[in-house]
Parts: sequence; structure tokens; C-alpha cells
Amino acid sequence: SGRMPQAFPGQLGTTRGEEKLWRQFWDDGPLDVNVDYLKVEGQRADLSEIRSAVQQPRTHALGMVFYQIDEMMHGQTLGTRGMHQSVEQWAKQGALLPTLDVLKSEGYRLFITSDHGNVRATGHGKPQEGSTVDNRGRRARVYRAENLRASVADEYPESVEWPSIGLPDDYYPLLSADRSMFDREDTTAIVHGGAALEEVIVPFIEVA
Repeated sequence: SGRMPQAFPGQLGTTRGEEKLWRQFWDDGPLDVNVDYLKVEGQRADLSEIRSAVQQPRTHALGMVFYQIDEMMHGQTLGTRGMHQSVEQWAKQGALLPTLDVLKSEGYRLFITSDHGNVRATGHGKPQEGSTVDNRGRRARVYRAENLRASVADEYPESVEWPSIGLPDDYYPLLSADRSMFDREDTTAIVHGGAALEEVIVPFIEVA
């Protein structure tokens, strides 16, 4: 959307509004362009669907989301090295290269980016807040009141009460610090949602 999260509070925590927000971004801009959006789920892309999206009528801005990477991350049991190997294998054999070939043949400028990165984290305990927590992420918990967040932060002194700049008024995140996560002690996993550099700095690459 190109906007701060406080501009769409009802969409936080879900990807259901992505297509609508993508289209609104272009509708609000100065250019008169035809826009489309595709979700690519699973290992392969439907190249005929992609060709149809870009050709008639001519699409000027096509947003595509590949979900395979996120699915691999959530099922990863071999740590960071296993994640890197899975991504490399997918890049060679999955939907990415055939899709880029089709778009390149249609004359598009191609950009690749990500919504976030990932980090290998170790559990340091799992809060038992019941219904007081709005989002139970392993790297971040979200509360609807500042005092509720503070009560959990007291139990986890290494956690970070993240400032609500740019967020809705009733959105109070509590981040798990460093390379830790809100989970059973000594468990490890590939996760995201915190403030580690690997999570918040993402690539933005133009494919020549």
C-alpha cells in the first residue's frame, strides 16, 4: 500500500487485503495504468495464467506473491542452513525462473523483494495470557492495552516494549529480544516478526 500500518488497522495480522491495497496504491497515484495481482501457491506457477494477466488488456504493473518460501520457513527443521538450501533449490527448480522468463519476454522491468526476513531463535518461555493477547507470535506478541503488555514484559525482562509509532492506537507489540522467541525453553525454530537485522532488512533487486 505504501502507507503506514495505522492507515489500515483492520488488515494487520492477515494477508487477505493485499490485492486491494496493491490496487489502491496505483489508483491513488498520478499514472493511468492497468494493474493486476497474482498469488502463486505451491511449487509451480501457472504460466498460461501469467501470460493472460499481462497481455489482454496490457497490464502495466503486475504484483506477484510467491507463497512457497513462507511455507518452507514454517516447516523448516534444519535451521538457517536448511532454509538457505531449500530456497536455493526452489529458485532453481520452482516457479521463479520460468515466471521471470515469461515477464522478460513481454518487456517488463522486473523487481524482486520480500515482506520480511527470518532468524533462527531459541525459546525462553511461553507466556500464558489467555484472551488478553491479540496475537501470539513467537517473535512478537500484540496487546490491545498498554497495561496488559506491561504485565507480561515484567515476567520477561529481556523483552522489548516496542513503541507504537505508525501503528493503530490500540496496538501494543512486545518483541522477544535478540535471538530468542516466546516458546518452550531451549526449543529452536526459524521465525520472524522481531527486530533483528535479518528480519527487518529485505532485498529489493532489479533483474537485468
